[in-house]
Amino acid sequence: MIDPSFNSTYSLSRVQKESFNRDGFLLLDDILTPYQISDLQSWTAEVKGWPNRKGEHMPYEEIRADGSTGLCRTES
Repeated sequence: MIDPSFNSTYSLSRVQKESFNRDGFLLLDDILTPYQISDLQSWTAEVKGWPNRKGEHMPYEEIRADGSTGLCRTES
């Protein structure tokens, strides 16, 4: 699992803050290390593979703009 501690702080620029206030989200490039990205991808692949059992693991898929479906969340 990803270690949630970061070794340094990440300061947002004025432009980033304005972007967040305008759009409601912010894209941060290079915030995770390659190891953290790999770990997160492994964990999400594991969750995606959980069986759909009512009251246990319930995946919810959404239809994308191109008509395909994708897992958007899994609840337990």
